Amino acid sequence: VGNKDEAEDLSQEVFLRVYRFLHRFKGKSRFYTWLYRLTVNVCLSARRKRKNEPGKILSLADSSKYGDDPG
Repeated sequence: VGNKDEAEDLSQEVFLRVYRFLHRFKGKSRFYTWLYRLTVNVCLSARRKRKNEPGKILSLADSSKYGDDPG
């Protein structure tokens, strides 16, 4: 995901959703499969949210495309 803080936040979100939605797990698949899919969905959702945030900071590699090179 890019950094430790965001990974910790996403991990916490996964555990909260497991707690909140465990009653929906019906046992038709392995628990691991259900947990894996939930984790993927949380990460994809965060990625979409981050991608759509206004004022996104460009990385140094991207800034050279836009002539921000002070040299």
